[in-house]
Formats: sequence, C-alpha cells, structure tokens
Amino acid sequence: MTARAAGLLLSNSGGNTNTVQTASGQASNLTINLPTVVGSSGQAVITDGAGNWSYTTISTASTLTVETTSVAYNTSSPITQFTLPVNAVIEQVVVYVDTAFTGGTSPNLTVGVSGTTAKYMGSGDSDLTTIGSYVIRPGLTADGSTEALIITYSAGSSTAGAARVEVQYSVPTH
Repeated sequence: MTARAAGLLLSNSGGNTNTVQTASGQASNLTINLPTVVGSSGQAVITDGAGNWSYTTISTASTLTVETTSVAYNTSSPITQFTLPVNAVIEQVVVYVDTAFTGGTSPNLTVGVSGTTAKYMGSGDSDLTTIGSYVIRPGLTADGSTEALIITYSAGSSTAGAARVEVQYSVPTH
C-alpha cells in the first residue's frame, strides 16, 4: 500500500494495482465507513446517506400481475376494475379494441381512480373506433396506499363495439 498525491495505491504480490482517489470536483472531505463483514454472493453495497456502507440483497418483484376488464358499447360507466395493492407500480395499460365502436361520435375511455379518472390513461390515448391495441406506460411512482381503479367510459352513442383494458403492474420489494 502506497500513499500518493493522486490517491491511495494498492498493489498485490504480482504487481497488479488498484488506485483509490477523490473525484476531480470534490469540494470537501468525505468519510466512508466500510462494512465490518464481507457480503454474500449477489449482494450489493448500499449507503445510508451518511457515509456508512453496508451489504444488502437487492430484489425486485418476481411477478408481473395482469388484470383485464371488458368494455362493451352498452357498458355503464364508471366500470370497477380492481384494487391496486399498496406500493404497486403500473408498468403499462393496454387497450385492445376487438370490435370497432360504431354508430356514435367520439367514444372514449380513461383509466384512473375516483377524482383523477385519467391518472393512468387519458381519453386521447386510444381510438375506440379503430381495431388495434394502444399501450400507455404511465411512469408514475408507487402510491403508498391501495387504489380502486376504474374505467370511465363514454359510448358517444355507439351501437356496437368491444374492447379489453389490461393493466399490468408489479409490487417491487426491497
């Protein structure tokens, strides 16, 4: 081990080296307290924000849950979907228009919760008059409580049409 002006040089008996040095823009002293034990295979080093490092096992949700709700041209609104669990993250909302909505003007739907009916999908995010699939990735952070999801639907006087609304979500674990 050798102290140098540019950093701390660590070398092994084979002459291989590692250098620990400060970042070029560092403006103040930095103290890092290393873990007192060696971590297990697959663990990562994390910080508590105060310079204390420790090992932890990083995990994520192993399952993507998919909930599907059908919407027909004559369905009453709002449509109850399901209750999103605490800390769930909606990965994407997909609307599959199986039968184009016809005979009306501007049928539309939104996906959200009471009071914020377009929280996860807005009325302009799908075209119910055209057969196809429409994918939205809301990109919102997890809510710390459960949420009762609803579809708010306007038929626009349609006389035919059928769609499925699929909500894909996961509950990350740390």
